[in-house]
Amino acid sequence: GTEGYFTGERAGGKGKDDIYRFRIPEGMNGLGRRAVSNTMFVAVNAATGEPLPATGIRILEQAEDGFLRGNEYYDVELMPVSADSEELVMKLRRKDTEKLGDPEYYTDAEGQSVQQLAVGKQYLVIATKEGYKSNEIVVSGDADGSRVLRIALREDICVTLSGRLTGTLPNVGLANARLTVANDCEEAEQVVNTNAEGYYSVCLPEGCSYTVRAEKDGYAVQEKTISLRAGAPPAESNFVLASASAAAVPEAKPIKTGSVIVLENIYYDFNKSAIRKGEARELESLATLMLQYPSMKIDLIAHTDSRGTAEYNMDLSVRRADSAKTFLVNRGVSGSRINAFGYGETQPRNRCTDGTDCAESEHQYNRRTEVKVTALSDKVEVRYGG
Repeated sequence: GTEGYFTGERAGGKGKDDIYRFRIPEGMNGLGRRAVSNTMFVAVNAATGEPLPATGIRILEQAEDGFLRGNEYYDVELMPVSADSEELVMKLRRKDTEKLGDPEYYTDAEGQSVQQLAVGKQYLVIATKEGYKSNEIVVSGDADGSRVLRIALREDICVTLSGRLTGTLPNVGLANARLTVANDCEEAEQVVNTNAEGYYSVCLPEGCSYTVRAEKDGYAVQEKTISLRAGAPPAESNFVLASASAAAVPEAKPIKTGSVIVLENIYYDFNKSAIRKGEARELESLATLMLQYPSMKIDLIAHTDSRGTAEYNMDLSVRRADSAKTFLVNRGVSGSRINAFGYGETQPRNRCTDGTDCAESEHQYNRRTEVKVTALSDKVEVRYGG
């Protein structure tokens, strides 16, 4: 009851009567339960205003924190708290658009695509078309009914320059490194960052020379001059950055017994221990890691901020740790591999103890769940960025 077919003769079809498929994620009954609004997305050429048919439209629901709902949209990185720390923080980086899967919808011959958005929900809408730069907008389901939203795409007349940044360890990319590309023709600069594996890609006007400066904290800067002649095919340029000092952030590090991974983005409602539905992406990633390495055993430790009584916070942290353990068990991880503990407000990471006036962001920094690896016989090499 969540999808079906119909036939019809309409603009943008392949013949006379064509067969079309439709999807209703909430099911036929769901249409009666949830208010929806009709939104027409119109893709146009940013320079001419002409409609762009066959433009891919991706409509991705956002959670309250701005993250997309669904683990498949993110790469997971482990980042050190500091260069000499054994403590790692799990970060989620949104995948490049081309890695988000094929568009579910396309515009018709008039550049239009009409979709139903649930009222009260927020969505990231990404429009893509070959030969154009992608564009994205954030929209909400409109309770007032139908509306029209234009998405302008600029022609992508350029030559692609791509490559990879690595450190001195072979085949290990440097995540979140910064490349500054200076255009010698126009005296303009473009900045691009590497992805989780150290790869970068940037589209540059043809017929110019460029000075590319690659840099990352803890590593020596490297520069190259690259010329892109008119009509040139895509170019590739790789960089190998040498460590600037002994204190440089390592490019890769094994997870081992005693390693601590901090999960900062597990969301609970105020004063509650139940994890918000769809907002436990880091626990999803941890479950995947533990299923991949069956020898891994962990202590799961929940911490609260200092607001409330010490007794209440201790009880709340225990319940939250148990909730996180239940989540992992429901994903197929044996409960015998997980010990759950609550430390309440006893181990703050900053100055925010009882009686201290702190901002909400400072309290949030203390609310976290830590994963301490207590046993691991598999060799696990995890790449992470700084």
